[in-house]
Amino acid sequence: MLKRYGWNATSFQTLESDFRYWFHGDDACVAYVDTGSAWVAAGAPLAAAERLAEVAQAFVEAAAAAGRRACLFGAEARFSEQVPWSAMLIGEQPVWDPARWGAVLRSSRKLREQLRRARAKGVVARPVSPGELEDAESPLRRGVERLMARWAFSRPMAPMGFLVQLEPFSFAGERRYVVAEAGGAVVGFLAAVPGPRSTWCTRRAATGSSPSTTRSRRSRAAVSCASGSRRCCAGRPWSSRCSAGCSSRGPRCSRSRPWRDGSRHPR
Repeated sequence: MLKRYGWNATSFQTLESDFRYWFHGDDACVAYVDTGSAWVAAGAPLAAAERLAEVAQAFVEAAAAAGRRACLFGAEARFSEQVPWSAMLIGEQPVWDPARWGAVLRSSRKLREQLRRARAKGVVARPVSPGELEDAESPLRRGVERLMARWAFSRPMAPMGFLVQLEPFSFAGERRYVVAEAGGAVVGFLAAVPGPRSTWCTRRAATGSSPSTTRSRRSRAAVSCASGSRRCCAGRPWSSRCSAGCSSRGPRCSRSRPWRDGSRHPR
Protein backbone atom coordinates (compact mmCIF):
# COMPACT_ATOMS: atom_id res chain seq x y z
CA MET A 1 0.00 0.00 0.00
CA LEU A 2 2.85 2.38 0.82
CA LYS A 3 4.58 1.74 -2.51
CA ARG A 4 1.32 2.16 -4.38
CA TYR A 5 -0.08 5.26 -2.69
CA GLY A 6 2.86 6.83 -0.81
CA TRP A 7 3.29 10.09 -2.75
CA ASN A 8 3.68 12.30 0.35
CA ALA A 9 7.23 13.25 1.38
CA THR A 10 6.56 11.78 4.84
CA SER A 11 5.20 8.48 3.50
CA PHE A 12 8.22 6.28 4.22
CA GLN A 13 8.43 7.55 7.78
CA THR A 14 5.07 6.01 8.57
CA LEU A 15 6.98 2.72 8.89
CA GLU A 16 8.86 4.01 11.92
CA SER A 17 7.97 3.20 15.51
CA ASP A 18 5.19 4.79 17.59
CA PHE A 19 2.70 4.94 14.73
CA ARG A 20 -0.75 3.44 14.83
CA TYR A 21 -2.61 2.52 11.68
CA TRP A 22 -6.24 3.20 10.90
CA PHE A 23 -7.59 1.28 7.91
CA HIS A 24 -10.53 2.23 5.75
CA GLY A 25 -11.37 -0.86 3.76
CA ASP A 26 -8.65 -2.97 2.21
CA ASP A 27 -6.81 -0.29 0.26
CA ALA A 28 -6.67 2.87 2.39
CA CYS A 29 -4.73 3.64 5.55
CA VAL A 30 -3.81 6.57 7.78
CA ALA A 31 -0.68 6.44 9.97
CA TYR A 32 -1.12 8.50 13.13
CA VAL A 33 -0.19 8.99 16.75
CA ASP A 34 -2.67 9.41 19.58
CA THR A 35 -1.66 12.37 21.75
CA GLY A 36 -4.45 11.76 24.25
CA SER A 37 -6.56 14.58 22.88
CA ALA A 38 -6.01 14.21 19.13
CA TRP A 39 -5.12 11.79 16.36
CA VAL A 40 -2.25 13.41 14.47
CA ALA A 41 -1.66 11.83 11.05
CA ALA A 42 1.67 11.79 9.23
CA GLY A 43 0.83 13.40 5.92
CA ALA A 44 -2.11 12.57 3.71
CA PRO A 45 -3.93 9.22 3.76
CA LEU A 46 -2.39 6.32 1.87
CA ALA A 47 -5.16 5.94 -0.66
CA ALA A 48 -6.04 6.43 -4.30
CA ALA A 49 -6.16 10.11 -5.27
CA GLU A 50 -9.88 10.04 -5.93
CA ARG A 51 -10.52 8.69 -2.40
CA LEU A 52 -8.43 11.16 -0.41
CA ALA A 53 -11.37 13.30 0.70
CA GLU A 54 -13.48 10.26 1.58
CA VAL A 55 -10.74 8.58 3.62
CA ALA A 56 -9.74 11.79 5.38
CA GLN A 57 -13.32 12.49 6.42
CA ALA A 58 -13.79 8.93 7.65
CA PHE A 59 -10.58 9.29 9.68
CA VAL A 60 -11.89 12.47 11.32
CA GLU A 61 -15.16 10.74 12.15
CA ALA A 62 -13.34 7.74 13.65
CA ALA A 63 -11.24 10.08 15.78
CA ALA A 64 -14.36 11.89 16.98
CA ALA A 65 -15.96 8.57 17.89
CA ALA A 66 -12.89 7.88 20.04
CA GLY A 67 -13.18 11.28 21.71
CA ARG A 68 -10.30 12.81 19.79
CA ARG A 69 -9.74 15.72 17.44
CA ALA A 70 -7.88 15.02 14.19
CA CYS A 71 -5.33 16.78 12.03
CA LEU A 72 -2.95 15.87 9.22
CA PHE A 73 0.63 17.06 9.72
CA GLY A 74 2.90 17.39 6.69
CA ALA A 75 0.19 17.09 4.04
CA GLU A 76 1.03 18.60 0.66
CA ALA A 77 -0.62 20.45 -2.21
CA ARG A 78 -2.08 17.35 -3.85
CA PHE A 79 -4.21 16.84 -0.76
CA SER A 80 -5.04 20.51 -0.20
CA GLU A 81 -6.35 20.84 -3.73
CA GLN A 82 -8.93 18.13 -3.12
CA VAL A 83 -9.96 18.51 0.52
CA PRO A 84 -11.38 21.89 1.66
CA TRP A 85 -9.94 21.96 5.17
CA SER A 86 -8.24 24.87 6.92
CA ALA A 87 -4.44 24.85 6.76
CA MET A 88 -1.28 26.48 8.04
CA LEU A 89 2.01 26.59 6.12
CA ILE A 90 4.75 25.68 8.61
CA GLY A 91 7.79 24.90 6.48
CA GLU A 92 9.45 24.51 3.11
CA GLN A 93 10.99 21.51 1.42
CA PRO A 94 14.15 21.95 -0.69
CA VAL A 95 14.68 19.84 -3.80
CA TRP A 96 18.07 19.13 -5.37
CA ASP A 97 18.65 17.88 -8.89
CA PRO A 98 21.92 15.86 -9.19
CA ALA A 99 22.06 16.67 -12.90
CA ARG A 100 22.65 20.34 -11.95
CA TRP A 101 25.41 19.64 -9.41
CA GLY A 102 28.23 20.65 -11.76
CA ALA A 103 26.56 23.96 -12.56
CA VAL A 104 25.92 24.59 -8.86
CA LEU A 105 29.60 24.06 -8.08
CA ARG A 106 30.69 26.38 -10.86
CA SER A 107 28.35 29.12 -9.67
CA SER A 108 29.21 28.91 -5.95
CA ARG A 109 32.70 29.96 -4.90
CA LYS A 110 31.76 29.39 -1.27
CA LEU A 111 30.75 25.80 -1.93
CA ARG A 112 33.96 25.11 -3.87
CA GLU A 113 35.96 26.51 -0.95
CA GLN A 114 34.12 24.26 1.50
CA LEU A 115 34.98 21.23 -0.61
CA ARG A 116 38.62 22.32 -0.76
CA ARG A 117 38.71 22.68 3.02
CA ALA A 118 37.14 19.25 3.45
CA ARG A 119 39.78 17.66 1.22
CA ALA A 120 42.53 19.50 3.11
CA LYS A 121 41.19 18.13 6.40
CA GLY A 122 41.15 14.61 5.03
CA VAL A 123 37.37 14.24 4.95
CA VAL A 124 36.31 11.39 2.67
CA ALA A 125 32.62 10.74 1.94
CA ARG A 126 31.49 7.42 0.52
CA PRO A 127 28.25 5.50 -0.02
CA VAL A 128 27.90 2.47 2.26
CA SER A 129 25.75 -0.62 1.82
CA PRO A 130 23.04 -1.57 4.32
CA GLY A 131 25.10 -4.65 5.13
CA GLU A 132 27.91 -2.49 6.51
CA LEU A 133 25.52 -1.05 9.10
CA GLU A 134 23.55 -4.18 10.02
CA ASP A 135 25.91 -5.30 12.78
CA ALA A 136 25.14 -3.13 15.81
CA GLU A 137 28.61 -3.85 17.19
CA SER A 138 30.58 -2.97 14.05
CA PRO A 139 32.96 0.01 14.34
CA LEU A 140 31.12 1.86 11.55
CA ARG A 141 27.67 1.39 13.12
CA ARG A 142 28.94 2.42 16.55
CA GLY A 143 30.66 5.45 15.06
CA VAL A 144 27.44 6.52 13.33
CA GLU A 145 25.44 6.07 16.53
CA ARG A 146 27.91 8.15 18.54
CA LEU A 147 27.73 10.88 15.92
CA MET A 148 23.91 10.87 15.96
CA ALA A 149 23.88 11.06 19.76
CA ARG A 150 26.17 14.13 19.73
CA TRP A 151 24.17 15.71 16.93
CA ALA A 152 20.83 15.21 18.67
CA PHE A 153 22.20 16.45 22.01
CA SER A 154 23.32 19.70 20.37
CA ARG A 155 19.86 20.37 18.91
CA PRO A 156 17.31 20.18 21.72
CA MET A 157 13.67 20.72 20.81
CA ALA A 158 10.28 20.25 22.38
CA PRO A 159 9.08 16.63 22.16
CA MET A 160 7.07 16.05 19.00
CA GLY A 161 6.60 12.31 19.25
CA PHE A 162 6.84 11.41 15.59
CA LEU A 163 8.49 12.24 12.25
CA VAL A 164 11.69 13.43 13.95
CA GLN A 165 13.01 10.23 15.55
CA LEU A 166 16.45 9.05 14.60
CA GLU A 167 15.71 5.57 13.23
CA PRO A 168 18.01 5.33 10.20
CA PHE A 169 18.56 1.58 10.33
CA SER A 170 14.99 0.32 10.00
CA PHE A 171 14.12 -1.11 6.57
CA ALA A 172 17.78 -0.63 5.69
CA GLY A 173 17.45 -2.36 2.33
CA GLU A 174 15.19 0.43 1.10
CA ARG A 175 17.56 3.23 2.10
CA ARG A 176 20.71 4.82 0.70
CA TYR A 177 23.55 5.73 3.07
CA VAL A 178 26.53 8.08 2.86
CA VAL A 179 29.22 8.29 5.54
CA ALA A 180 31.91 10.97 5.85
CA GLU A 181 35.10 9.96 7.65
CA ALA A 182 38.29 11.73 8.70
CA GLY A 183 41.23 10.11 10.42
CA GLY A 184 39.29 6.89 10.91
CA ALA A 185 36.38 8.62 12.70
CA VAL A 186 32.83 9.12 11.44
CA VAL A 187 32.23 12.86 11.08
CA GLY A 188 29.13 12.89 8.88
CA PHE A 189 26.20 10.63 8.08
CA LEU A 190 23.31 10.84 5.63
CA ALA A 191 20.39 8.42 5.23
CA ALA A 192 18.00 8.78 2.28
CA VAL A 193 14.65 7.07 1.88
CA PRO A 194 12.50 6.51 -1.22
CA GLY A 195 10.34 9.52 -1.92
CA PRO A 196 7.49 10.33 -4.30
CA ARG A 197 7.90 10.54 -8.05
CA SER A 198 11.25 8.68 -8.12
CA THR A 199 12.98 10.95 -5.61
CA TRP A 200 15.32 10.24 -2.73
CA CYS A 201 14.49 12.11 0.45
CA THR A 202 17.30 12.81 2.91
CA ARG A 203 15.73 12.44 6.32
CA ARG A 204 18.72 11.91 8.55
CA ALA A 205 21.82 14.04 8.18
CA ALA A 206 24.28 14.56 11.01
CA THR A 207 27.69 16.23 11.13
CA GLY A 208 30.51 16.38 13.64
CA SER A 209 32.75 19.23 14.72
CA SER A 210 33.30 20.71 11.22
CA PRO A 211 29.74 20.87 9.87
CA SER A 212 30.21 23.06 6.81
CA THR A 213 33.07 21.11 5.22
CA THR A 214 31.55 17.77 6.17
CA ARG A 215 28.18 18.73 4.68
CA SER A 216 29.84 19.67 1.40
CA ARG A 217 31.66 16.35 1.01
CA ARG A 218 28.64 14.37 2.15
CA SER A 219 26.34 16.22 -0.24
CA ARG A 220 28.72 15.60 -3.11
CA ALA A 221 28.78 11.86 -2.36
CA ALA A 222 24.98 11.82 -2.04
CA VAL A 223 24.61 13.42 -5.44
CA SER A 224 27.09 10.93 -6.91
CA CYS A 225 25.12 7.93 -5.68
CA ALA A 226 21.73 9.25 -6.83
CA SER A 227 20.76 6.76 -9.51
CA GLY A 228 19.52 7.61 -13.00
CA SER A 229 17.03 10.43 -13.09
CA ARG A 230 16.29 10.30 -9.37
CA ARG A 231 16.47 13.65 -7.62
CA CYS A 232 17.81 14.19 -4.11
CA CYS A 233 14.97 15.71 -2.15
CA ALA A 234 16.55 17.07 1.00
CA GLY A 235 14.22 17.73 3.93
CA ARG A 236 16.11 19.17 6.89
CA PRO A 237 15.97 16.49 9.56
CA TRP A 238 14.75 18.60 12.47
CA SER A 239 12.78 21.27 10.64
CA SER A 240 9.20 21.37 9.46
CA ARG A 241 8.39 20.04 6.04
CA CYS A 242 6.30 21.79 3.41
CA SER A 243 2.90 21.41 5.05
CA ALA A 244 0.50 23.65 3.20
CA GLY A 245 -1.85 20.87 2.40
CA CYS A 246 -4.95 20.67 4.44
CA SER A 247 -6.99 23.15 2.44
CA SER A 248 -7.38 24.37 -1.09
CA ARG A 249 -7.94 27.76 0.53
CA GLY A 250 -4.54 27.61 2.25
CA PRO A 251 -1.06 28.38 0.86
CA ARG A 252 -0.09 26.34 -2.16
CA CYS A 253 3.14 24.39 -2.69
CA SER A 254 3.33 24.34 -6.47
CA ARG A 255 5.97 27.03 -7.05
CA SER A 256 9.61 27.05 -6.01
CA ARG A 257 12.50 29.45 -5.74
CA PRO A 258 16.23 28.71 -6.02
CA TRP A 259 18.40 28.88 -2.91
CA ARG A 260 22.13 29.46 -2.67
CA ASP A 261 23.04 25.74 -2.53
CA GLY A 262 21.25 25.07 -5.81
CA SER A 263 18.22 23.49 -4.19
CA ARG A 264 14.68 24.69 -4.82
CA HIS A 265 12.16 25.21 -2.05
CA PRO A 266 8.51 24.71 -3.04
CA ARG A 267 6.27 27.35 -1.51
